[in-house]
Amino acid sequence: MDWMRPGEPPALAEGEVHVWRAAVGEVSPTRLALSADERRLASGFLNAERRCAFTASRHILRVLIGAYLGAEPGSIEIEPEQQSKPVIPGSDLEFNLSHSGDWALLAFAWRRLVGIDIEKVVSPGDRDRIVSRFFSERELRAYRALPPEQRETAFFDAWTRKEAFVKAHGDGIRLGLDRFDVEFAPNARASLLDTRVPGDRSDRWMLDALAVAPGYRAAICVEVAAGEAPPRRLLTW
Repeated sequence: MDWMRPGEPPALAEGEVHVWRAAVGEVSPTRLALSADERRLASGFLNAERRCAFTASRHILRVLIGAYLGAEPGSIEIEPEQQSKPVIPGSDLEFNLSHSGDWALLAFAWRRLVGIDIEKVVSPGDRDRIVSRFFSERELRAYRALPPEQRETAFFDAWTRKEAFVKAHGDGIRLGLDRFDVEFAPNARASLLDTRVPGDRSDRWMLDALAVAPGYRAAICVEVAAGEAPPRRLLTW
């Protein structure tokens, strides 16, 4: 699917997932719709670029939530659940946010869990150590079987898919990145191959890759009911 640019946020229907792509550098630093807690968190970033990306992405999140709920962005109460996944008390709107480099990705759905992740492709010197420490045995074998020139892209494909999955669950990496397997072989469709999370099923989740911009890898994970067709995905920016 291609990214479309609507004049205003389209209505979010049941059976749909809206994914927004936003350039964080295009957000004006003045009159940001942020809470006191968000401003406090932003002040903790020593790096100005990361601080601006955080405030811009949180502002965009509030603007879009406001559009979906018909509320003023600055008045929306966003608080973490027990496991730190942000929620809106009393609302059925599920959402998730990720930002890296110049871009932010945001996902929205009614009454279904969503997780999204974007990463700017860099060259971490400890990439092989990260795979050995955090990936599953199945993923480690698949990664080591790749030619060296394919491993960088494969690493970021796997990482974004794993992050999207644990963010959809709401537990973050505390869920255990080695307790499930994702497909990241070149030219293979992104998917959840297996999950060993207690009480979970691989067919509970739709996992997919997102093409955002050159030099970035991204993925989304969406909860689906047993026997349900994959939700319609609308890509906007």
